[in-house]
Amino acid sequence: MELEKRGIPSVELVTSSFVKEAELVAKGRGMPGLRLVVLPANVEVMAEAELEAAASEAIQQAINAITGKAQQKRIVAKKGSGAGGILDIPDSPDRFYALVCEKRWGDGLPVVPPTPARVGRMFKYVDRAPDEVVADVAPAFGEATIRKIAVNAVMAGCLPQHMPVVVAAVEAMAAPEFNLNGIQATTNPVAPLLIVNGPARRDLDVNCSWGCLGLGWRANATIGRAIRLVLINLGGALPGDIDMAFLGMPAKYSFCLGEDEEGSAWEPLHVERGFSKEDSAVTVAGVQDMRNAAVSGTDVLSWLRVAADSLATVGNNDFWLGTGEPLFVITPAQSKALARAGLSKADVKRFLFEHSRLSLEKCLALTGGKREPGWRIVNGKLAPCEKPEDIMIVVAGAPETLHMMVMPTWGDTRAQTVAVRGKSKPHV
Repeated sequence: MELEKRGIPSVELVTSSFVKEAELVAKGRGMPGLRLVVLPANVEVMAEAELEAAASEAIQQAINAITGKAQQKRIVAKKGSGAGGILDIPDSPDRFYALVCEKRWGDGLPVVPPTPARVGRMFKYVDRAPDEVVADVAPAFGEATIRKIAVNAVMAGCLPQHMPVVVAAVEAMAAPEFNLNGIQATTNPVAPLLIVNGPARRDLDVNCSWGCLGLGWRANATIGRAIRLVLINLGGALPGDIDMAFLGMPAKYSFCLGEDEEGSAWEPLHVERGFSKEDSAVTVAGVQDMRNAAVSGTDVLSWLRVAADSLATVGNNDFWLGTGEPLFVITPAQSKALARAGLSKADVKRFLFEHSRLSLEKCLALTGGKREPGWRIVNGKLAPCEKPEDIMIVVAGAPETLHMMVMPTWGDTRAQTVAVRGKSKPHV
């Protein structure tokens, strides 16, 4: 697209699975006529003769597209189509749910009809005009206005006072460093994890303790779900169309927790990232999966070795790309035991960085001798990130020491933290 803007005729090569995404991104960025050369989806595993034929066809497609000898069929996608400006809402919740399923405006679960009265109540908790644009949500680049965010938050079941946290999370995901476009369309199972810090946790009753990544807590469930509906309805990320995750992941329904700052022995995540403890903030991280690390005994270093080993697998993107930000959720009791042993949070990060590396020989054996270009070699071993400071640690969960949660990230993303602007009581 940049070359086209400079007057240089260009084509973009995509596999057939990603045609819709390419068209949607081009349209969202103001270039709906971008020329595409479409390769077969299975190009990586083709036999040599098939590959040569596909290459010849691609070259001819490129020549035809640039010289104008062939008109490509265009897939037209409406920018940010979906629930965001619903005008006619059926009286019956069942009929509205059926409409949402028909139009693919939701995640498959029942939704709350976003009536004008319900949406209007959401505005009372934010000091921003309803039509103010918070962000353009990739890859459809639908405009996430306060009003459209409120519609999706209502549908998700949010309370009005949840609105400032939802808005902050949308802002955070729109930062270029987060790479929402990639997260939305990747074949990997990736979902944004929301981590809530500061007074908002208490004001909104965000679960930071037992089962904080599970079910049964309205704030966690509905705030996380509101983000998913925004990503679907304004970002266009429907499975098989734009969201190309081969299998997906349950965290795409909702993925939100609070940090147990009171139970932690260390400073909370948002303070590490430049905020004061009195600030409320939301951090979004592009998480690829979750792995439980079962630990036992009283040797705190053994706990960390087990957690590091749980991260160290060839198949996760932190190792494939070498630029990840692995996230470890440590329980309050574990943080206190580690602190009593004289370990600061920085010490724990250094230990995890040093002990989560993979043998280069083992990796080459598993990949048939193929060395991935993103591998980061540190002292002859693969590392999951560039430096210890890239590792994120959040204290949450039950006040016990039996389990840690290890979360590899997608690799091609950087976590973002945004202040929560708004109050737990409505603005007059």
